[in-house]
Amino acid sequence: MGHYFDTRPDIGFIPITIPEAVLEENQETTSEEETKILADTQETSLGAPLLDLDISQSAVTTIDNQAFVKHEQQLVSLLQAVFEKSQEYPGYFLVISKGTSAAWLSKIYAEKTLVSPDAFVMVSPYCPDRKHNQRLPEWIAITPMPVLDLHSSWDNGWARKTVSRRQIAAVKALKLQYRQRELLGFTMHQQHSAYIGKEIYGWISHMGW
Repeated sequence: MGHYFDTRPDIGFIPITIPEAVLEENQETTSEEETKILADTQETSLGAPLLDLDISQSAVTTIDNQAFVKHEQQLVSLLQAVFEKSQEYPGYFLVISKGTSAAWLSKIYAEKTLVSPDAFVMVSPYCPDRKHNQRLPEWIAITPMPVLDLHSSWDNGWARKTVSRRQIAAVKALKLQYRQRELLGFTMHQQHSAYIGKEIYGWISHMGW
């Protein structure tokens, strides 16, 4: 979901890009120290605000149950439409998603709410809610399709919190064709996108696509 890398139609990819569903959140429950850090917003080298606030430890819940269900329904509707459109073309069906969408799709595919793609690439997956974020490794481990799990040191606290647990859960579940890779050394969008593209091409080539 979203256009995160060069899809290069010349080598056979037919990209279908869909907008990210909007997630409504409640106000986060943070500690006094975190509130202070939030006020002292840092600046990145590009001049954009950097809010790398690790609320995964202190926030009890940031997502209303009604908003959670609504967001999931939006994703299911979007992905169902994409799947139906993909049937017009021959070949494999690869889903690439990032952040909260990647986490929700892990849940959706784990529960078999949608037909599973031939492979699933998740970039920095997380759910901004302690209860659901803790279940993310479990959802990933029981998804039926091959999964490429990409992460980096630039991920937010929610995503970093589950990196090792995601891999451990996949190993314990004897999940086949699960690969976790760390993205290193790239912060510019263009370089980062090219790096992600190479990781995806290498992975699907290894699977024989």
